[in-house]
Amino acid sequence: MCTANVCRSPLAEGLLRARFQAMGLSRRIQVRSAGTRVAQRGRRPDQRAVKLAAEMGVNIRGIRARQADTAMILRSDVVLVMEEAHRRELEDLFPDGEAPVGIQLLASYLPDAEVASDIPDPYFGDWQGFTEVFLRIDAALEGFANTQARALIGLAS
Repeated sequence: MCTANVCRSPLAEGLLRARFQAMGLSRRIQVRSAGTRVAQRGRRPDQRAVKLAAEMGVNIRGIRARQADTAMILRSDVVLVMEEAHRRELEDLFPDGEAPVGIQLLASYLPDAEVASDIPDPYFGDWQGFTEVFLRIDAALEGFANTQARALIGLAS
């Protein structure tokens, strides 16, 4: 989950789907991305994100911007957000103050994350910024995917 669902979250969706497919888990786990403030629903991902993902062997061309809503959150077991502000926005969708699922900062899965931090929005930045964000998302998703795989293996035994 990011802000507009055109840079960070489409990258994360594509990368996580590829990871789960490589782990043989793509039929057991669904991955979808969305934004907290989507200005243009149905918009394609930013071309820089598409190009960077393609260079890494991941196709995100088919992803379209979607607005996060309560129904989406209720259907989810885990929601990963790029920024603490996104967590607050999603929690605000539930007037009782308690979202029914775990909303977690993606950066908390980084191997060196002593304190979880935001993954910055590269939209107004340059190619280097996109690359740095991509690598950070990829590293965090490796930790998340491994955690999920261990949990599924534990449930199966």
